[in-house]
Amino acid sequence: MSFDDQPTFPTERIAPPRQLQTRSDYVPSAADVCQIKESLSAIEKEVHRYDDELFRLYTLVAQREAEQRELKLNAEKCRSILAPIRRLPNEMLSEIFAQCCKEGDEDVNCMSDTRTLSALSISLVCSRWRTLAISTKSLWAVFSITPTDVSTFSMQCLRMYISRSGDVPLTIQVPNTYVNVPAAALAGASQFYNVLLDAAPRWRKIEIATIYFGQRLSPIKHHLQNLEELNVDSECLFAADPDIFVDAPKLRTLTVFVTSEGVFHTFPYHQISDLSLCIRCPYASFVNFLSKFPRVQNLELEGYLDSSGNIQGQAKTDLTTVQTLCINMVDMIPFVVRAFTFPRLESITLVCNDTAQSSRFMPIYRPFLELLEPSHGLKMLVLEQIDVEDQEMIAILRLTPSLIELSIQCTDIILAEIVEDCKTLRDGFVRSLTFSPPIIQSQNPPVANLLPKLTSLDLALNTSSTMHDALVDMLTSRWHPPALVSVHERVSCLDSVTLRNIVKPEHATTVSQLQDRAGEEHHFRWLDSKALSLTRKRK
Repeated sequence: MSFDDQPTFPTERIAPPRQLQTRSDYVPSAADVCQIKESLSAIEKEVHRYDDELFRLYTLVAQREAEQRELKLNAEKCRSILAPIRRLPNEMLSEIFAQCCKEGDEDVNCMSDTRTLSALSISLVCSRWRTLAISTKSLWAVFSITPTDVSTFSMQCLRMYISRSGDVPLTIQVPNTYVNVPAAALAGASQFYNVLLDAAPRWRKIEIATIYFGQRLSPIKHHLQNLEELNVDSECLFAADPDIFVDAPKLRTLTVFVTSEGVFHTFPYHQISDLSLCIRCPYASFVNFLSKFPRVQNLELEGYLDSSGNIQGQAKTDLTTVQTLCINMVDMIPFVVRAFTFPRLESITLVCNDTAQSSRFMPIYRPFLELLEPSHGLKMLVLEQIDVEDQEMIAILRLTPSLIELSIQCTDIILAEIVEDCKTLRDGFVRSLTFSPPIIQSQNPPVANLLPKLTSLDLALNTSSTMHDALVDMLTSRWHPPALVSVHERVSCLDSVTLRNIVKPEHATTVSQLQDRAGEEHHFRWLDSKALSLTRKRK
């Protein structure tokens, strides 16, 4: 395409009035007036000619811009036709859609904010995606609702989601509003609740965090045949029947906010395998409530206990089925140890929330050791935000000889070298994990090595150079050839190592040494700017 030949545009110079005359009190004569009027007329004609030419040019520019936009649009269409995603089969594309629409926090797939509705957005991209999205019913079965934020469009979206999800079980979040809701908003929200209650037989996972919904739950009794996961604030159940969730044959996962009043509600205790408790009740009420679940395998605890209802002289309850224990409030450990034992515990996750100014772990250190003593089969230990020193950590590891996975994330680790009282792991802890030569050279090593079965380590570094040297030696000792393991059957190779809080250039030498020692047998990659992963290659 070529542009039209542009005509030359004459630019005759029209002499302006003389400068001195315009800036003085000069009064033109009759002859001068005629001359000035002729000049003015000529200038105005030139101005009109310029206006006409500019209009022509502006029109031409607009035309060319429109042509350019059309060309760019055609180019985008060509690129779209060549896009690799077009070659993906529908099965793979559906899986990608499923990842985009999977359950998230309450701000994802929220009816009150259509921009977050992933399935709806996907269905508006093109005809193929729309057809595929509508035919994939599971995409429409996950959503969040804030019933007090009602609009006609959000109500239409809710009905559309439930309709397009077909017979797929639903995952629904009804978050708390945290404010006093006007009566008008509650009246509008009743439409939401009615639609949700009608769909109760299809609930697979439901989160109920608002009392305004809990007050309307009575109709769902005996209609929860597909319910597998329940997350409920017990305060939301005040107006509901105490046994409203008893008849839920598939219910296995329960998350409940336990208050003094809430413990009187009844659940299918013998079915629950995954239990999460957020506790705000007296100690005795907590013990009695937890003791009702005889088959829990995964237990998560957080909250605060009122010790005024302390129980004395009562025998401990053996939670023999619990294999995974997560405690998000370390202050609860003494209370838990006093009432329960976990003889088959395989995994412990402890979130300490320690700071350099306040250590919450050390006051409960002894009860934590008591918790570990019967756990000789413990395979996984995760300690997050912990303020601990080498000696205490080594004592913990001596009670966990079967440990396979270990993750320790200390707090304020950057300050360890400049703050005298800052507790963190140093080279003593790292050297305690180093395999001594006798374990390779003899069937009966004189010194027992800690964690002989360890295969995965996740550790945060401090800036100590001695710790770096010890770390290189320790990892090298645990990267010995598998043949030696098969001969001695005493130790395991360290297959996965994650090092966090790496600061450059302080750790540059250590990283280089580890890369050399790891060799070609390991994958060496950065997870982010401060986290390094070394994973043994599979043969």
